Amino acid sequence: MSADCVLLPGLRHPQAAELVETPGAAPPVDAYEVAAALEASGVSDRTAQERYGHPDVFSLGKSLLAGLRAEAPVLTRTAVAGRIDVRQTLQRGLVFVLPALLTGAAMGERTAPAEVVLLLVAVAYGWAAGQGVAYAGYAMTGAGSYPEARRLMRDLAALAFVPAVVGLGATGWFNPSIRYVAVVAIGQIAFVLASTIGVVLHRPGLMLLVLIPGLLVSLPDVLRPSLLPKAIVLPVIATSVLATVVVALVLCRDGRRAARPVTRAVLADCRLYVGYGACLASLLTLGLLDGLVVPGGRVGIGLTLMPLVGGVLVAEWQLARYRSRAELALRTTNSADRFAARIHAALLRCFGWYLALLIALIALAASSVDHLDFNAVLRFAATGLLGWSFLAALLLVAHRLVAPVLLVTGIGVVFAAARYLVLGPPSAFDLAIGYLAVCGSLAITLTVLVWQWLPAVEVHR
Repeated sequence: MSADCVLLPGLRHPQAAELVETPGAAPPVDAYEVAAALEASGVSDRTAQERYGHPDVFSLGKSLLAGLRAEAPVLTRTAVAGRIDVRQTLQRGLVFVLPALLTGAAMGERTAPAEVVLLLVAVAYGWAAGQGVAYAGYAMTGAGSYPEARRLMRDLAALAFVPAVVGLGATGWFNPSIRYVAVVAIGQIAFVLASTIGVVLHRPGLMLLVLIPGLLVSLPDVLRPSLLPKAIVLPVIATSVLATVVVALVLCRDGRRAARPVTRAVLADCRLYVGYGACLASLLTLGLLDGLVVPGGRVGIGLTLMPLVGGVLVAEWQLARYRSRAELALRTTNSADRFAARIHAALLRCFGWYLALLIALIALAASSVDHLDFNAVLRFAATGLLGWSFLAALLLVAHRLVAPVLLVTGIGVVFAAARYLVLGPPSAFDLAIGYLAVCGSLAITLTVLVWQWLPAVEVHR
């Protein structure tokens, strides 16, 4: 799940935007006209270099002209929703979702409280740091500064990874009982940071390719642990993770340092996307926590997590479709009430399609369970609600509504973790009903926020 599917940073300048957006004004005919407007508004070559990452005003004008033409208003009768690149969308989702199999295979039967907490912290940290790196990369590539983007992403990834290695390494050194899980957590963070770089540089297919060996041994190990010896599974998983890091380093090999003011401006906005990653990680850790502590075999754990894994992919696709429809409504609707009605209709279609696909995933997973008892039914329902919450959180974060999502999901994670870690391991039924209650509360709360806030946010964006 990458930051570009949420909100790509733009380089719009008010004076240049007015050339297209002012009623009755003729659109600019070439980059010279845009450059003249920029210079008239006080943008110099130095400003273009330090603030926008372009060598001069003319280069900035060319970039703005391309964006302004792409966003020029269209007539209502000819307006159509933008096309969604399904392949790229699914590839991005797969890069971040499928490694859960590697983590599950590497963890095995380790479910001690300290081990669970360590892994959950690593997941949250890796996703949050990864989305900060992604934003920085997209901000620089959006300005046409690809060498600077590669260098900045590499430096930020190293800046995030080194403290994680030191902290987890020290934890494992002083507590030998969780040393193995500390190594797994380090690998998890390394993969997320490396794969983020690959996705930003439009190489998700390459990242999936290097993951194939690890996935080929992880899937049978999760479904039938005795099928492959650990002496084979673990080295292959480690090799796949290391390969993603090597690929990321190769992709960043010809990077160039950006101007200091540009770097500072980009880093100032990274915090929003760090929060975005933390939001998604908070929801995913709920499913991971349930999968690690639930009584029963690993096959059942994997099957109940399968709808969530598939739901993450579907959520990114549905988010892209919703944004396309919302953009169309923004272009072609003059009345605020009518616009709100169209946004609500787009949300209903988005959630409706997602619900249908999620039910299909749950039915497929449930049909693969040999003995479907009542506890398993509750956990399947909870996983479906968690997937629904994931889509609602994506919709909110896509419009920079990060704080409420962090608050709601944080409360859910703390409550779920406290029931197991503080009160002691409950029964299978208590686990299932508690999981269902937390996921249901999250789904209802986030959906209400989406329904109430998104029309107003879309109008003012």
